[in-house]
This record gives sequence, C-alpha cells and structure tokens, in this order.
Amino acid sequence: MTVDVLDTGNVRNYPAASARAVSRSPVMEGNFGPSGLRIIEVEARDPTGNHSYVGYGDTVTLRFDVPTDRAGYVVNTSLDTQEVLAMFNLSVSLAPVLVGSWQDDQTFTITLHGRPATGDRLPYIG
Repeated sequence: MTVDVLDTGNVRNYPAASARAVSRSPVMEGNFGPSGLRIIEVEARDPTGNHSYVGYGDTVTLRFDVPTDRAGYVVNTSLDTQEVLAMFNLSVSLAPVLVGSWQDDQTFTITLHGRPATGDRLPYIG
C-alpha cells in the first residue's frame, strides 16, 4: 500500500512557506498482527480400504499451520454439510452429504456420505 498526498489537500510545511505537497509514500511495511491461517496438508483416506474411488465413509483431513479457534465449535462436535461449506470452499463436490468435526485446534476432518453425482468432476490426489 502507498499513500498519496494530494494537491487538493493543501498540505504544506510549517510554517507554510512551501508549495502544496504532492508526493507518494514508500510502500507500507510491517504487519497488523498475526498472519492468516494456512492449510498445510489435505489428506484423503479410505478407512475401509474397500474401494479405489471416492465413496461413503471416506475422509478428507485438513491440517492448519497454527492452532485455530475452531470457528467457535467444540472439538468432536458433528457439523452438517451446510456448516462445513460455510467454513470451507471445496474445489470439487466430494459427496452429497458431508459431516465435519474438529479433531483438535489444528485438524478438521470431513467424512463423506455418498459419492459425487454422475458428471461431477471427481477429486484427485496431487
């Protein structure tokens, strides 16, 4: 970010002996406190090992770089599809029904109930 001193602002030195200032600041440095969170890992898992496609009971676990406030939810509270999608924008449809829960302050797991609809772009590893 930069800041411009505008001619229309009539900013001058003190006592006012100079012409009105017209200038641009250097680029802002520093910070406004802690930086935002980052997801550092997304892990797919088929707990049963019974199929090679996205299916019922599969999980997707998100891991964050720092502890979160869990969006106000208590650890191991079951969250429905609407609550999960209010927190996370998934690039593909994983399943018609999602159940999510915070495992701890840095880990969120989504359990899939069903398969993506025919024609939906399927998730892939990598």
